[in-house]
Amino acid sequence: MSLSSHLLLAATIAATVVGGATPAQGQGTGSHRGLFGASASSSGAPQGLDFTFSLIEAHDSDVPADLGSRLDQNSPQLGGYFTMLIAAADYARQRPRVDFGATVGSALRYEPRFNEIDAVSHNAGIGLSARLPGQATVFVNQTAAYSPSYFYHLFPTVTVPSPGDAITIAPDYLVDRFESFAYGTTLRLTRGSSRGSSVTATGDFNRTDWRQEVGRLDLATYNVGAEFAHGLARTGGISGGYRYGIGEFGHVGRSTTEHEVHVGLNFAPAISVTRRAMFRLNVATSTLETPQSADFAVVAGRRYRLLGDLEGSYLFRRTWQARAKYSRDLEYVGVLGEPVFTDGASASLEGFITYRLNVSTSVRYSTGNSALRRDARNFETYTSDVRLRYAWTPSLGVFAEYLYYFYDFRRSMQIAPGVPISLARNGVRVGLVLWVPALGR
Repeated sequence: MSLSSHLLLAATIAATVVGGATPAQGQGTGSHRGLFGASASSSGAPQGLDFTFSLIEAHDSDVPADLGSRLDQNSPQLGGYFTMLIAAADYARQRPRVDFGATVGSALRYEPRFNEIDAVSHNAGIGLSARLPGQATVFVNQTAAYSPSYFYHLFPTVTVPSPGDAITIAPDYLVDRFESFAYGTTLRLTRGSSRGSSVTATGDFNRTDWRQEVGRLDLATYNVGAEFAHGLARTGGISGGYRYGIGEFGHVGRSTTEHEVHVGLNFAPAISVTRRAMFRLNVATSTLETPQSADFAVVAGRRYRLLGDLEGSYLFRRTWQARAKYSRDLEYVGVLGEPVFTDGASASLEGFITYRLNVSTSVRYSTGNSALRRDARNFETYTSDVRLRYAWTPSLGVFAEYLYYFYDFRRSMQIAPGVPISLARNGVRVGLVLWVPALGR
């Protein structure tokens, strides 16, 4: 089959099973956008259905530290040229008492060396936020993904959860081709007002299923919590709460439990008529309980840790936005097989040079070590990227992007079989983006 036939087949499949946008192919700055359109969830229309298609020509130069000993037929780290098709659908419906959202997605990759098309990743999400009588609000969201990039989730992100959010698949950060499924359920019930006092009860469940891959442990996490918040004037508030969590790797015998007490402060002053800043600080004390183990290196009993995060964003010059976040947290990542304490930071800048030309750049860094082992040393991972997009029309744009991605686990815990213990990736992408608004325009 020729390359053109493969691309035609890929386009047909993606038009049927459309997929969510990745970090590299986001929609831009939302309400302060230029010529190119925004997603359905950020347009402000009562109802919207948007389709986005990205056809990408790419080249990766990968340098695994242990190329000869660990790479196999399931590993895509050899780099080279490839073609990727990412398709996205985003539906949003906003009513006076109910907001509903849904996304569904797929990323396909054509490898000229093997003359084949792979379904790299898929994701989907569906959710709603409903305002009930008595100043009560309920938020429910369900998401699922096929083979997302797990290491990418170590980077802290600055996001506001909304109905229909899906697990980020991030195909540019894939480091293996083993099949897995990830699921997430979130339930939140709030009583009260954001400008006064409110009480929120939350619960979430997340699972990673490795489809019986040898040497890889399934992961399940459960969290429940409660929080009290009180608004301060119109631009800020304070909060405090408690969370109880359970993490299970492989089976119940390897479960850990966590108790967390946190306090928080948020402040969002209006700098001017067109400028607004947002700051949020959260500080927590965490107690991690680990069961007895036959492994002498595992620390059994209780471990105490100071956690928290600090984030901020600033909208300036009407079309530019800067964001930054620092996070100190306990993370569960399926390919690691055990919980890890992490310190992470991220910063991004995005805006419009002209009405047609958009630029975005970001840097992300994370370091940490095993939360269970006495002899664990730090790992580290970081990435940076810069992206230019030019809008030919409101629905058609071209873009160019450079990204660098690095991680090193050589001196830390044992990671899943088939994954290089360290990797450095240089990537270049050029492509076309087609945005098709089907409803609400």
